[in-house]
Amino acid sequence: MPSSLAASPAMISARHVSYDYTGCRALDNVSFELPPASITALVGPNGAGKTTLLRAMAALEEPMHGEIFINGLNIWETPREARRLMGYLPDHFGLYQDLSAHRCLLYAAYARRLAEDEAEQAARWAAEQVGIYAH
Repeated sequence: MPSSLAASPAMISARHVSYDYTGCRALDNVSFELPPASITALVGPNGAGKTTLLRAMAALEEPMHGEIFINGLNIWETPREARRLMGYLPDHFGLYQDLSAHRCLLYAAYARRLAEDEAEQAARWAAEQVGIYAH
C-alpha cells in the first residue's frame, strides 16, 4: 500500500475505481475520501453506479481498476478486517426479508463477533435508538 494512503486520515478512500458490466461502464475513474464520523449521501438516477460502488466498497464486486481503503485497509488485501469496520445492508438480499428486525440486529451483532449477552444488549440498544423496541 502506498505510504500516502496508509497515513490518510480518511475513513473511506477510493482511488481511480472503474467497473464494467458487459457493454456498460458502471464506474469510471471514481476517486473520493470520506473523513471519519461524517455523513455522506450517495444519490443519482437508477443505473448511475451507486449500488456497484457500495458493493465494491463492501468487497463484493472487484473493480477492474483502482483501489478502495477502509480506515487504511485495502479491502482486497484484507477483506475480513475491512468488513469488520463497516455495515452494509443491501435492499435485495434473500436472508433479510425472512428475519424480524430483532433477528437482523442480532445478525449484525454476531457478525461483529459479540458474545450472546452482548449481542442481545446491542440489539436492544439499537432498536431503542430508532424507536422500534417493544418494551
